[in-house]
Amino acid sequence: MDNAEIQRALGGLAGGRVNEGYQKYLELLDRLDHFLASVRVRYADQILCREGCTDCCQASLSLWPVEAYHLAQGLKSIPASLIHSLQVQASRVGWSRCPLLLDARCAAYAYRPILCRTHGFPFLSQEEGNSQGPLVSYCERNFQGLRDGERLEGDYILNLDALNSLLAVVNLLFLAQLPGKPPEVVRIPISEVVGKWDLWQSRLGLDG
Repeated sequence: MDNAEIQRALGGLAGGRVNEGYQKYLELLDRLDHFLASVRVRYADQILCREGCTDCCQASLSLWPVEAYHLAQGLKSIPASLIHSLQVQASRVGWSRCPLLLDARCAAYAYRPILCRTHGFPFLSQEEGNSQGPLVSYCERNFQGLRDGERLEGDYILNLDALNSLLAVVNLLFLAQLPGKPPEVVRIPISEVVGKWDLWQSRLGLDG
């Protein structure tokens, strides 16, 4: 997403006023991408996630409104003929897989949601853990070369709970700065960002 695209997206919110929540979301994406890039450099021979691997795309997602808005901006740059194909696919696949997956590639990769960006990388979660301790997980295809007893370095494990908390706060800020009465907190299926975004624009009070 270049500077011109960012300015157009910001200008489409709140009657042209800058939405701080969306700005914070873009900053969060940038911080996350830099962190994940450092993980990939540190464990270059252990992370096998590559273009064409779709293991993590075999289910659809629902998004916070700030994420849905960002994805919708990306879809604007896609040719109408491809958007039509995505809409047909969205109505056909339901929740069985991501409707943005075409020919084993994401049609809106640069605008993909936070969860999609973290797929495959190591994360830690107290909330998803149990009495034995927090959950530490990653794609089973990755880190197969670790020796018995070898552990990942803590500085390269994503704190998923902290990330989710930040995203929730950013989303609330985004909603609070939309024109009119902020809507209730909702989650929007990716299929509806693809096929019914005009209805969500109206519901959220968005200009674009």
